[in-house]
Amino acid sequence: LTNLDSGYYELNVTDDIGCSESASISLSSSEAPDLVIASQDVSCYGLSDGTAEVTVSGGVSPYSYSWSSGESTEGVVNLAAGDYAITVTDSAGCVVEELVSILSPEQLLISFNVMNESCPGSSNGMIEAEVSGGVLPYSYSWGSGSTSTVIDSLIAGDYTLSIIDSNGCEVDSMVTIITTSIAIIIFIIIAYNSSLQ
Repeated sequence: LTNLDSGYYELNVTDDIGCSESASISLSSSEAPDLVIASQDVSCYGLSDGTAEVTVSGGVSPYSYSWSSGESTEGVVNLAAGDYAITVTDSAGCVVEELVSILSPEQLLISFNVMNESCPGSSNGMIEAEVSGGVLPYSYSWGSGSTSTVIDSLIAGDYTLSIIDSNGCEVDSMVTIITTSIAIIIFIIIAYNSSLQ
């Protein structure tokens, strides 16, 4: 007999001369394994430092593991962003599959709003930084020592900014302030010659 449900089964056998024998068996079914997956997303855009680990309960131990990334352990590391399948098979042949998604922050980017210095020495340049991507909050570190989003009273020159998000991801950039107009003073000397009469 095959494909039997769980339950109590009794077998009676009688031969040609009337001798009989009986036997019984109780079949029980184990529940399929239950999977709980703990995961850690990628910390910075472009990295492969995600992790995933499966905890199994129920079913019949020991269990075998098969990840779509090729590993055969309970946990996997160095994962890039993407979807990963874990297949767990218990000792009774029950198979359970789950999917886990490893996410990644967007790329950390800096853009600038710039007001150039109007005249040489006027020190009225301004730079405002706008940051996107990564994970809030951000910390700002200008080469001048400022830690705000805006620096002002600037003369012409190069200014560097380093941004670090809450995951420790960092991006550096540089912006240049120029002088938009140059005052040119032209001295014209006119010599008049006078003759003595």
